[in-house]
Amino acid sequence: MPALTPATIRTLTETLADLTDYLRENPDPAEALALVEPLLDEYTGLPVQFADTLRALARAVQENPATPRTAKGDLLITELRTAAWELADQHTLHYVLDDLRDLYGSSPPSPTSTPRRSRTTPAPATSSAPETPSTSPTVWPPPDGTPSPTP
Repeated sequence: MPALTPATIRTLTETLADLTDYLRENPDPAEALALVEPLLDEYTGLPVQFADTLRALARAVQENPATPRTAKGDLLITELRTAAWELADQHTLHYVLDDLRDLYGSSPPSPTSTPRRSRTTPAPATSSAPETPSTSPTVWPPPDGTPSPTP
């Protein structure tokens, strides 16, 4: 692997900026989807890769003996890990691409078709007991700032 430098990473961000500019020119949807698809791959796309990068950065900072052991330092490391969780959660964007591809390439779904469950479609109830309404929605991350567990 070639040595990484700030310049090589800057090239990556410039390529993303070029892609954004190109997409603003209203290209053919099929071509646009093909260009964006690798970025949103479920396993190797940007959300997953960048989340891994932030976790690795947090680990490198935390494990470095020169890192000051302070509450502020711990908070900053926690913020990196929290951001990594939030980014990794975006891996489901590949479902959006699938749905866009279906929308663009096929006719509208028939009224009898069963929609694919996605992150925003709740799972069907599995019990025969009546549903009790929730008094408050589940919020994640919690408002108290509790970081999510590491996988």
